Amino acid sequence: MIKHHPLKALAALATSALVATSAVQAQLYIEQGDAGSTAATASPTGATNGASLTALGGNLSSVGDMDLFLVNISNPATFSASTANPFTTIDTQIYLFDLAGNPVYLNDDASGLTLQSTLPAGSALGPQTAGVYILGISLSGVDPVNVANTSLFATGTFSTDLRGPAPGGLGPVSGVFNNSSSASPGFYFINLTGASTVAPIPEPGVTVALGAGALGLLALRRRQRA
Repeated sequence: MIKHHPLKALAALATSALVATSAVQAQLYIEQGDAGSTAATASPTGATNGASLTALGGNLSSVGDMDLFLVNISNPATFSASTANPFTTIDTQIYLFDLAGNPVYLNDDASGLTLQSTLPAGSALGPQTAGVYILGISLSGVDPVNVANTSLFATGTFSTDLRGPAPGGLGPVSGVFNNSSSASPGFYFINLTGASTVAPIPEPGVTVALGAGALGLLALRRRQRA
């Protein structure tokens, strides 16, 4: 599915958000095309690895859409993600998977006063080790599932609950099951702490070509010196 972004609106949103966080060197990643919806197709979040990542912006273009992004978490105790901000007006839920696509934790409503979501820092359900993870977002009631269509996260008593992995809910995440009857798609903005960028992995052919180019340059320099 191809997503069409009103670039001017996203640029204005990005500018406002970066001004609000100008005390820190901030980096915002805007979804390119359609972020993947499986562990294998999760979207990278920058051109290089390790730059501070303070926000993600994107669009859920249909009720059954899910966007997955690769984020690096160097200090799990400080990681958080939240759509509870003035820029997100849709009813979201957000969740975290390990790099293999296994569930870590999920939140639907950050509080009883909002329809937006927060994965708080310092939760016992949150990430416990540093590394690359997959951050996901969908509309409330659109739940991540594995290839067997089994829900990956436990059922909560209240919408504000933080929910860990479901019993027997093993990844990798492979799509969603749409239980939503009223949520509407639209734009979202995810504020992040304790996260950094993950760059695309070069295609094997590109890697080979780069290697061949470097060897050719080295041989040319040797001939020039001789």
